[in-house]
Amino acid sequence: MAVTVDGTVVEEEKVDLEIPQEKVDVKKADEAEPESAGGCDVCLPPNGLIGCGAYDYKYLCLPSMPWSRGGVAPPQFLGKDARLPLLLALVMGFQHALAMVAGIATSGGMLIAGDTCFPWQYDSAMCEAQNYLVSAAWITSGILTIIQVFRAKIHGTPYYLGTGLLSVMGTSFTFLPIAREMVVRSIADARSEGKCDGNDCRGFGKKGYGQFLGTAMAAAWFEVLIAFLPAKLRKKMFPTAPASAEVAPRLRAVPELRAPRRS
Repeated sequence: MAVTVDGTVVEEEKVDLEIPQEKVDVKKADEAEPESAGGCDVCLPPNGLIGCGAYDYKYLCLPSMPWSRGGVAPPQFLGKDARLPLLLALVMGFQHALAMVAGIATSGGMLIAGDTCFPWQYDSAMCEAQNYLVSAAWITSGILTIIQVFRAKIHGTPYYLGTGLLSVMGTSFTFLPIAREMVVRSIADARSEGKCDGNDCRGFGKKGYGQFLGTAMAAAWFEVLIAFLPAKLRKKMFPTAPASAEVAPRLRAVPELRAPRRS
């Protein structure tokens, strides 16, 4: 309603300013044919190379400040078998690779072999094998990640080898204190028994590390057997993930924190 200068009342016409938006049929989008890209159609999802219409890159690039309100809404949840745009998959994969490379190298041999390079616990053979241990950790991580991601079905059984999720398999920091303790202790025992050639206890650090790997390989079958137990039984056996599973190995590896023996 509006009032004119002479006092008459005039009804205003309503103008619809809303812009019609087309609804996207997700099912039809998934069934669309992938674009041609030099023979790489197999790895290209229906969203193509960049996929600006399927993913909001503002959420990936713009920071969210603590004092700001609102911000960019997160993109839609992507399922296990969802196909990402190629650019987004490359960015996410490269980001995850950078985060994992340093951790795998550090726990996979850099610290363990680095302990044997000090003069008071020197093992020339173990110290020289530092590059080899790091490379072996990276190669093993890549092979196991492929097995974990592709999730191969064991023939004739209802079981699978792998989870089918994008989970990178690598060396663990949980066992790092035990490995370092076994390597250093092996060198110390050899030094106390007079088996070292001067200041070089060559080969004894590698012997301790081999004992650690053999123990880990034998104990790993216990976890494999637990995986075949029914889910209800596993929940009763392990209702929660106790923190002692992470703390106990570290306490055991520190001699100063061990309980004193009573005479």
